[in-house]
Amino acid sequence: MFIFNTLLIGLREIFSHWFRSFLTIVGVVLGIMSLVTMSAIVQGMENAMKEQMATFGGADKINVDEEEPPSYQDHKRDYSPGITVKDAYAFREGSTLLKCISPEMTISRARATYQKKRAYISDFSGVWPDIMEMNSYEIETGRFFTSYEDYAAKNVCVIGSDVSTSLFGEDLDTGEPISAIGKTININYVPFSVIGVYKKIETEAEKKKRESELKRSLNQSGPKRTSSFKTRRGGRYQHRNNTIHIPLNTMWMKFKMSSSSSSSRSFQSRFSKASTEPEVFVPDPTLSDLDVKVTD
Repeated sequence: MFIFNTLLIGLREIFSHWFRSFLTIVGVVLGIMSLVTMSAIVQGMENAMKEQMATFGGADKINVDEEEPPSYQDHKRDYSPGITVKDAYAFREGSTLLKCISPEMTISRARATYQKKRAYISDFSGVWPDIMEMNSYEIETGRFFTSYEDYAAKNVCVIGSDVSTSLFGEDLDTGEPISAIGKTININYVPFSVIGVYKKIETEAEKKKRESELKRSLNQSGPKRTSSFKTRRGGRYQHRNNTIHIPLNTMWMKFKMSSSSSSSRSFQSRFSKASTEPEVFVPDPTLSDLDVKVTD
């Protein structure tokens, strides 16, 4: 009986001061909603950060940067050419804690053309095959170039998905990109054979938007064309999707060496007796970037 009377008194107080009770309920509801919303936002930001870090190589990736010598070593500045490919070989042969090493030579201004079409290139670099593991790249079609193709400085390239779409287009009936494998494109007027296309990297929101646009275009009435050439430049991973990679020695011999005044004396050979690999040519000019990934 006591409990019943207590509940009855409480209900009378609530209904006698209904507006104050309403504001109290609203405050509690808004407080819970704000906590749930903030928790969801923080969790989403954390997941997005982890996804982006994994896409660009993960937390175990280390970038080796060159540093200007201190003032008291200015007299040695001419003897410090910066980070070279020989440094990458020194890392590979001398370190036991590195999983992979990825040197890069980059050209800032590059233009890719196919027939009368052009592609926007955000990253045109000469690399080692290790970059696949270093930056978590995946091949959609074709393959990556081999160590021998790098050694022989072959004119082969692996292109990003947006570069492929810009140069070769898509089939409007299926929405699938037209195959670029085996086709020859010109990069700064040098012909290269496309041997691989990277898998498109996009967020879930971008993927859903692209799929909805594809469904809408397929449902439109009217005559259908077999292909379409268009450029897609948006998105968080625009830089990754507009990439072209060629072998490191190809970049050196076809682009860098031709513009180097010291090319005749800066191209040396290196052979490791403990290795069964063929003799490797080691270019001496500075690298644009050198990344290493440590073991777990």
